[in-house]
Amino acid sequence: MEQNHIPRPGEFYRHFKNKYYQIITTATHTETGELLVIYQALYGDFQIYARSLEMFTEKLDKEAYPQALQVQRFEKVEKPEDLVEKPKKMEICTEDKKEEAAEEKKEEKTVEIPTASDEALDKFFDAKSYKDKLSVLQSMRNRVTDKELHDMAVVLDISLEDGSVEEKYMSLVQSLQTMLRFESNRFS
Repeated sequence: MEQNHIPRPGEFYRHFKNKYYQIITTATHTETGELLVIYQALYGDFQIYARSLEMFTEKLDKEAYPQALQVQRFEKVEKPEDLVEKPKKMEICTEDKKEEAAEEKKEEKTVEIPTASDEALDKFFDAKSYKDKLSVLQSMRNRVTDKELHDMAVVLDISLEDGSVEEKYMSLVQSLQTMLRFESNRFS
C-alpha cells in the first residue's frame, strides 16, 4: 500500500495474520491532531479498533514476523463474498488460541467511546451567556479536570498556558470575567 493512500470508509483490508477488517472512517486525534483509521474486525465479536494512519500503512517488520507473506501490515483487498466469519455459538478454547488472542489484544487497542457526558460540562457547553458559563465553572472548582478545562477553553476559543489544574482554572475564570464585562445584551 502506498504511504500516502488514506483508507476510505467501506474498504476492506487483510491483516498480515490473515484476519479481515472493514474501514469505518478516519478521525483526528483531539490532542495530537494525528490522523486515525477506525476499522472493524470481520470476525469474532466484530470489535472496533483505532490505529494511527502511519501505523496502519506501515511496512511489516520482516525481522519480527519472518513467516508473514505480506509486505504491508494491512493490505487492501476486494470484497470477497466469504470474508465475514459467522459468529460461533461455542468454541473449544485451546492453549494456542488463548496465546493468539492475547497477542492480538496487545497489538490492537480498543476505542472506548464514553456513553454519558459529565452533566456539569454539558451545562457549561449549553450555557447561553458568559455569566452562566462562569457560574457552572465555579460550581466545578473542586472536581474539574485538566481535560475538561481544555475542552471549555476550546469552546471559548481561548488557549490555556501550561501549569497546574488550579492555574488553568483561574486563567479560565479570569478570561470568562473579561468576556462577561464586554458581553452586551442588546434586547434588555
